[in-house]
Amino acid sequence: MLKRCINSKAESLAAASQEQSASSEEISSAMQNATNSVNEIVQMMEELSEEMREIGKAIPEIEEANKAVQSKIKRFEEIVGFFKV
Repeated sequence: MLKRCINSKAESLAAASQEQSASSEEISSAMQNATNSVNEIVQMMEELSEEMREIGKAIPEIEEANKAVQSKIKRFEEIVGFFKV
């Protein structure tokens, strides 16, 4: 009887240990997935930051090109104005 009780307790402990091990593996896997996702997000944020810096560098060139276009439009309108009756 005592032997059966000890065996039963040992089996219960072994089963609990296996469940705990499986749970630990699940948690470890979930943590690894979360880490991978965070790393991917960080990489994407770094890429977006670089792209925004590039856009920032282009803004003065765009403004200068816009001024040139506006100047040409104004001159075009002046020239076309000579042909109006």
